[in-house]
Amino acid sequence: VIIQSQNINLRAEEYLSIDLIMSIIGVYAIIIILSIVFKSIQYGYYMKVAKNTIESYDNTNNTNNNLPEWEELGNIFKTGILYFIGSILLALVVFLPFIAIAGLIGYGIYITAGVVLLMPYWFVAIGLYFILAVIYMLYFYLASVNFAKKGFKGFFEFKKVIGLMSLKYVALVILMTIILVTLSFIASLPSLILNFSGIILDNNGLLLIISAIIYSILVSIVSFFSSVALYRSLSIYYSEKTR
Repeated sequence: VIIQSQNINLRAEEYLSIDLIMSIIGVYAIIIILSIVFKSIQYGYYMKVAKNTIESYDNTNNTNNNLPEWEELGNIFKTGILYFIGSILLALVVFLPFIAIAGLIGYGIYITAGVVLLMPYWFVAIGLYFILAVIYMLYFYLASVNFAKKGFKGFFEFKKVIGLMSLKYVALVILMTIILVTLSFIASLPSLILNFSGIILDNNGLLLIISAIIYSILVSIVSFFSSVALYRSLSIYYSEKTR
């Protein structure tokens, strides 16, 4: 009887653990889905900003300073989904061959020369990967604007997008990145102050929660308007280069 009772308890604990794991997976799945939906709407709106800026510049040789309305959310969401799919495919096209080739070369070095030459090789490979990532970022921003104007194929017009790049464009991206990082740091200061106060006050939970909420709100606002400014600036540059 005791053994049967123990078996029943073990089964109950097993079912509870399975239910708990499935519940956690379900919660994370919902969070991921909601995140994809909101991000799709967000980036769909950025593409709408870019498209409106290009069209305004092409028609009047000037830009309309008014931001587009949050209307036709279905189209904005659709554009955002296509943006994500294009982004993923573009990343695969750029990085997957490099990773595959680097892995094969690394395996060949390991087989023929051992670990002695493998470590220096991976340092070189990581450096080359970093350079490729920077080039990809520069291409990606301009390709995103091309996507806003031409649709899905705009991500993969490599010759055209690369031909639009210049030192002025690189300087623009660097400047906007510095501005974004600086504004994000300024927006995080209230949260840092509250976090520091919460730690001093014996890890005050309420202050830590408030600081996390404030950080999320302020950084989200700064990130949104900075991204809008980035895509407007890139769209003006794109329009000037394609006239």
